[in-house]
Amino acid sequence: MSDLHDRPDEIRIDLCRISEKTCWLFISMLTLSGLEGFGEATLSGREKEVLALFDEVAAALLKAPEISPRAHFPSAPSLPLAALISACDQALWDLKAQARVLPLCALLSPAPDISVYANINRKTVDRSPAGFAASARTAIAFGHTAIKIAPFDEVNCRRQPPAEAIAALQKGIERIDHVRNAIGADIRLMVDCHWRLDLPTAQALLTLTERYHLHWLECPLPETRADLDDLIAVKAQASAQRVLLAGCEENIRTESFAPFWDKRVYDVYMPDAKYVGGIEEMMTVAANIQQQGATFSPHNPSGPVCDAVSAHVCAAVSGAGMLEMRFDETPLFPALIGSGPKAVKRGKVAISQCPGLGVLLDKALVEKYALTSQTTKRRS
Repeated sequence: MSDLHDRPDEIRIDLCRISEKTCWLFISMLTLSGLEGFGEATLSGREKEVLALFDEVAAALLKAPEISPRAHFPSAPSLPLAALISACDQALWDLKAQARVLPLCALLSPAPDISVYANINRKTVDRSPAGFAASARTAIAFGHTAIKIAPFDEVNCRRQPPAEAIAALQKGIERIDHVRNAIGADIRLMVDCHWRLDLPTAQALLTLTERYHLHWLECPLPETRADLDDLIAVKAQASAQRVLLAGCEENIRTESFAPFWDKRVYDVYMPDAKYVGGIEEMMTVAANIQQQGATFSPHNPSGPVCDAVSAHVCAAVSGAGMLEMRFDETPLFPALIGSGPKAVKRGKVAISQCPGLGVLLDKALVEKYALTSQTTKRRS
């Protein structure tokens, strides 16, 4: 951010308890003139690790904000450090766009709207097949034309013998069946496996779900180098069924995607703005994904700040795929930024034309729900 003339003077992090399942981590960056930029470092279950790194990262950035966050930490970071670096980079870009009185996407390449899909997993407290179906119908009524579910609560192939894992698939398949019946044949249906499967279980799943015409299967196996050949085998079967394979949602920096690109593992890549390493890094990753002939479709089951960042990036990437939207988990999502629910029309949402990210955190609400807060100020 070499042209950032209004120097950041204070960085704050707030950990907010949003629901029984969810905490959001927000970064606020205040400049000498009073501009405030925001970022999001949410990392479910690892919040304490992020907080422990905050003072070091904030002090480095305040000392030399003209240097990009990535340059301050050139070695490959851990996921908690990557989340902090990415969030601070988001806030710096927000400040840069505000200073120019432009929406963030206008600094990159503007588009009026983007395609989205509804992740209904955290909305669905009733985990029965009927509960999943009810959530899906609500999302369709809201304007969505694509739905993602994570139906395999009972499956964990690293803890179950093969026969038990295959049997555990059945409850998830019942959920898929009810959702497909609820939404009809024309709505795209994606299934997220959260790395719970192994090769035989993933292959069995594809066979058992062929009649449901899934749009994509997401993160079926762990994403280590040792799993690449198994992922290729899953992709071959999925492609034969005209199902896309999606993944790479926790990858950090461009180089971590290379083993997957080199072997053409995925049809859809899902970098997350909270972890990839910053907005320029996200744009570089998107360009590489498209050079591979694959689809850029960011992972975004996030709070309202990262959602805004991801939307602006998608608007800037020509030919971007659908952006994930966490659907209707909590009314705090719009309330924290003083807005109503984001309008979805035929699977698309409009991009804010306000300066910067177009979001402003409600400090009173943040403080009300904050479990802890830390602030670092620039030393004179």
